[in-house]
Amino acid sequence: GLITGRMLRLTLLLLFVQLLGTLTPLFLFPRETFARIPFAPTLEGQYSITTLVLVADDLGKDPQRLAQFIADRRLSVWYSAPSILGLLAQYGGLERLDLSALRLVLFAGEVFPVKHLRLLQGLVPRPRYFNLYGPTEAAVDVSWWACSPEDAGRGVPIGRPIANLALHVADRQRAGPLDQLLEVL
Repeated sequence: GLITGRMLRLTLLLLFVQLLGTLTPLFLFPRETFARIPFAPTLEGQYSITTLVLVADDLGKDPQRLAQFIADRRLSVWYSAPSILGLLAQYGGLERLDLSALRLVLFAGEVFPVKHLRLLQGLVPRPRYFNLYGPTEAAVDVSWWACSPEDAGRGVPIGRPIANLALHVADRQRAGPLDQLLEVL
């Protein structure tokens, strides 16, 4: 039915608060908001999905066809498991494809062997690469790391907590800084 009376006022108030949250970056972070496309708010880290492409299971098992699919569709953001990215780097024939539209490569779900990440970054150097981490049981990402050449010798860290979250870590005896401990809680 129709929203009336108090519920209408509450609904309008909540919509106004949501509008403030949406518009605040325009004023607080104007340089980041208009960094890519003039007059189109695109705060880095917030993505407007204009087209979501789902990959068929059989396509995901064939690195050469998958790489051609990414190039043909001129995908700008690719999000997958590191094992798929490793197969693309090793067997996808990426060196012969135009992947210039690709600007972000996001990966999560398992450890990305550094040698495969370096190979991929060498073959497709333009995009920024991000490791996303989260508890498998919940299938959410709670931390992120922008991959850099300095990661080559030590592996890719799970990174920093995403906005409005804190990571608490512990080993069996104590809690402490993230870089010294064994388990994320």
